[in-house]
Amino acid sequence: MSAGEHDVSITADTLPGDLGSDDLVLLGWPVAHSRSPAMHNAAAAHLGLPLRYRTLAVAPEHLDEVIVDDKGTKMYVCS
Repeated sequence: MSAGEHDVSITADTLPGDLGSDDLVLLGWPVAHSRSPAMHNAAAAHLGLPLRYRTLAVAPEHLDEVIVDDKGTKMYVCS
């Protein structure tokens, strides 16, 4: 992976503040190339489901802290 915005990992301190119970999240490193959000968001829209499938770039060394977030973020990890 080349240097740039895609090599900055999400940590527990930098989780997006707009994560909610309608978010399905794919954690990965790297993950920006994934086509999953486009496919799953299209399916949810077609079915009229209020879901948002997102990717979060999380490096392996930050995985535990992101999954076990002590700030009370309700994140449902899909993949």
